[in-house]
Amino acid sequence: MESFREALPGLVVENGDGTVGVDYMALIPLLVSEVNDLRAKVEGYEAALNKISGNREAAGVGMTGVVKASLSQNRPNPFRTTTAIECVVPEEAASAAVCLYDLNGRQIARYDVAERGGTSVSVKGDTLSPGMYLYTLVVDGAEIDCKRMVITD
Repeated sequence: MESFREALPGLVVENGDGTVGVDYMALIPLLVSEVNDLRAKVEGYEAALNKISGNREAAGVGMTGVVKASLSQNRPNPFRTTTAIECVVPEEAASAAVCLYDLNGRQIARYDVAERGGTSVSVKGDTLSPGMYLYTLVVDGAEIDCKRMVITD
């Protein structure tokens, strides 16, 4: 109790009979303040980590520094005329393609991805009927990710 009394002398109270106690009501604002300070620090650390991770993810770089394949949501979505599907394909990949499927699972189109690193595929809406489609990035025969796109009238 002595070390507590030295650290926070205003919170230690001594009764007339010599017993010592803690004024817990006075302790609450101090604890709330400390929690808020810690929360602000954690949010700052999370923001910095997200910025670092986000930059690495946008470049397709994992935490090990190795470029990994990834697929982004097409933009714009929904679209009418043209949309772009961004993806990252590792340099060592032998083959890569974005495959487009209808909701019955039939492959409608295949767009071979010749470039490596961050690249994109353009899809023309006038070659497809309005509706919802699925598209998948396939690298060296492995499905990397699948997303949805909507074509409007």
